[in-house]
Amino acid sequence: MADVPPSALSVAAKGVADAIDAHFRRNGAKLHIATDTPIEGAKLANGDTNVVNLFFYRVAPSGFHAAQTSGEPMLIRTYCLVTPFAAKGGGGPDGNGNAVPAGETDLRILGEVLRLFHEHPVLGPFSAPGGANATAYALQSVLLPTDMEEINHIWTALNGETAYRMSATYEFSLVPVDPAQAAPASGPMTGFVAEVDPNTERRTTELDAVATLDGWQPDLRLVDAQGALVEALTLTWSAAAFANNPADPVTLALIGAAGRIAELVWERQVGPNDWEPAVTVQTVVGAARFDDPASRLQPALPQTDAPTLYRLAAWPTDGAGARLPDARPSRTLTLAVEAGP
Repeated sequence: MADVPPSALSVAAKGVADAIDAHFRRNGAKLHIATDTPIEGAKLANGDTNVVNLFFYRVAPSGFHAAQTSGEPMLIRTYCLVTPFAAKGGGGPDGNGNAVPAGETDLRILGEVLRLFHEHPVLGPFSAPGGANATAYALQSVLLPTDMEEINHIWTALNGETAYRMSATYEFSLVPVDPAQAAPASGPMTGFVAEVDPNTERRTTELDAVATLDGWQPDLRLVDAQGALVEALTLTWSAAAFANNPADPVTLALIGAAGRIAELVWERQVGPNDWEPAVTVQTVVGAARFDDPASRLQPALPQTDAPTLYRLAAWPTDGAGARLPDARPSRTLTLAVEAGP
């Protein structure tokens, strides 16, 4: 049987599952993340395996973009029931050496999921699969105030095979469904109506066609030890790693107009609200999407002889490497270098 290719829904669901899995691993906990019905998720919680089940039970249109054509991405909202299933024997020992009951372990797991999406409500970036556009997007997670009637409808639809469990309902949106064939791009404006009057002839003014636009915008992220894209990172200072300005132990992900030159500007904190220039380097943008390995780079860190706090932003430049007039920087990233043990 031929494999079913990934779809927009499966990629979005996997992105949510991966975010939960990475969060628990960073906190030293291993769970099984399932994207199935609660009935199947409950079956996986045996022995010492704790499970977080993601039941995507509903999709809906975005509510916007009513004038879209079939050649443009369709944007949808997805709705997910997040249910913890603790291992049958309960959790690990508590502070007194006693096993944590399964019910309390459920609450611990669900509480961590709530904290994750509260602290990091935007997930991604992702790339829509299988279509002509490979649309890059991020998911916004929103905790829904689902009433008991709607929750009862969801659990009743499962034929009563699984007892009701404390759950949380989230909306993850917007997910683009790319068409197989994209609509042709609109060309630049070449004319406009200067005046229309019932008693005069229609007159138009022709404009020169715009071949290219020089404006472009870079975007930037730090890459943590697990490969996740983050806006803030903490490292431990050591003389070998920072004092002699060696190869950078930090990986960046830089995107924009591939082949163009971006200016990376490091600043060092010297007071509560004061910053001074540290290092400015120029580098060639290697990719237009974060999921392209060519977006990764390791520029030199600013030289420092003590723990400190840095911020970093990328600026667009022209073909000669000069910063574009009226340019805006990428989002600002933060790198904290803390004292070692």
